Amino acid sequence: MDEKSRLELRELLKATHVASIATLRDGAPAVSMAHGPGRRRLGDPHSCKPPRTAHRDMLADRRVALMLVEAETSEKLPQALERVMIQGVAREIDRESSEYETPSAPTSSAIRVPR
Repeated sequence: MDEKSRLELRELLKATHVASIATLRDGAPAVSMAHGPGRRRLGDPHSCKPPRTAHRDMLADRRVALMLVEAETSEKLPQALERVMIQGVAREIDRESSEYETPSAPTSSAIRVPR
């Protein structure tokens, strides 16, 4: 990723208060809303907190997708909003691990699943 794209992504992460997380539930796609990284609910600007149903889904099938979209305004059509979709595989991070508080590189965003 070039430096300009990296900086744009960082700004989008800081500004996103609501995210969408896609999981698989019994083999079918399921989408949930989550607190976005800009909300800083867990003290980390690059953290998303999905709902409990997504937690169960990720424990059963770790394939996930996360979509972050800039906040909607009356000045832009929804299709023109900045957005990014990230596909990945979730992994559990133990609460006692130092990584739970500080995600390690190269991860730019961590989805925390509290137990």
